[in-house]
Amino acid sequence: QFAPERTYSGCDVNPIAINWLQERHIRNAGEIATIATEPPLPFSDSSFDVVLAWSIFSHYSEPLHRRWLDELARVAVPGGSFSSRSTKA
Repeated sequence: QFAPERTYSGCDVNPIAINWLQERHIRNAGEIATIATEPPLPFSDSSFDVVLAWSIFSHYSEPLHRRWLDELARVAVPGGSFSSRSTKA
């Protein structure tokens, strides 16, 4: 298991993805949530040292990109890490 001393939280708009995550991958689970397509996230300010955004920006309009970037910055600790990836060109 990767970094067993850490707690991992996750969210997705798709409840099937959340179920898959819970059943197979999160051993040290923090909060796992199904979320809306628009912010806010159900996490407090400065909740995470690392924020990963996998394949979200390719699904939303450009006006939502800024709102999501602001929201992801809100839940990251100051000086935290952020990584994003997209499956569409």
